Amino acid sequence: MTTITTSAFYERSSRALSDLRKQAESLQGSVGTGQRLLRGSDDPVGAAQLRSLSREGSFAQISAAAGARVSSDLALTDSALSDFSAYVTRIKELAVQAASDTLTTSQRGGIGVEIKEIYGELIRLANSRDSAGHALFGGEATGAAYTLDAVACRSMRAPRRPVSCRWAMGRACCAA
Repeated sequence: MTTITTSAFYERSSRALSDLRKQAESLQGSVGTGQRLLRGSDDPVGAAQLRSLSREGSFAQISAAAGARVSSDLALTDSALSDFSAYVTRIKELAVQAASDTLTTSQRGGIGVEIKEIYGELIRLANSRDSAGHALFGGEATGAAYTLDAVACRSMRAPRRPVSCRWAMGRACCAA
C-alpha cells in the first residue's frame, strides 16, 4: 500500500489546480479573441492549414493586383495604337495630296509641316507611360523608348542594348 504524505498531497493538488488555471486562461483567451488558435502549438495541424490558407489569400491578392495592372496597361496600349493608326492614316492622306501635280511648293511645305507635327506626336505616343511609369513600348528599358537627336533622327533604345541605326523622315541616320 502506498502512503502519501500530507505535503505531497497538497503539492500535487496545487499543481493540478495550476494546470487547470492555465487551461482556463487559454480558453478565455480563445473566447476573447474569437480565435481557436492562439499559438501554433495549440493545434499544429490547424496552424499549418491556417498558414497555407493565408499564403493562398496573399497569392490571390497579388494575382488580382497584377491582373488589374495588366488590364490597365492593355487599355493604355490599345488607346496608343488607335492613335498611331489615326496618325498613319492621316500621313497617307497627306502623302497622296502631296503627290498631286496641282499643289504648289508652299502647299507641299504646309503638308510637310503637318507631317512633322504628326511625327512628333508619334514619338510622344511611342514614349507613353504604362501604369508603373515605364515606357509603354520600351520593353524593360527605363526612360524614353524613342528620342530625337539634333537633326531630328529618331533612335530607339532596346531593352538591354542600343540600336545602331537611326532614321528620320526619308533619310537614314545610321551611326556605329
